[in-house]
Amino acid sequence: MSRVHVEHCVEEVIHAFNRAIACDPHVELWLTKIGRVIVDCADVEIVFCSEFLNLLGYSEEFIQDKRCPVR
Repeated sequence: MSRVHVEHCVEEVIHAFNRAIACDPHVELWLTKIGRVIVDCADVEIVFCSEFLNLLGYSEEFIQDKRCPVR
């Protein structure tokens, strides 16, 4: 897959997320095996999966979501 194709796919996901926020003030964007972005009105929260944080070398004190279901 070319870089241009990947950039186009990411751009489409961002546009779809933007449209979803415009329609509903509470939206969640699930990123498989990474975590999720939660938008509730003007508040934004990012919750990372423990496996992802462990991969990056973070200790247990930084882990917010002990379970991260695959979606």
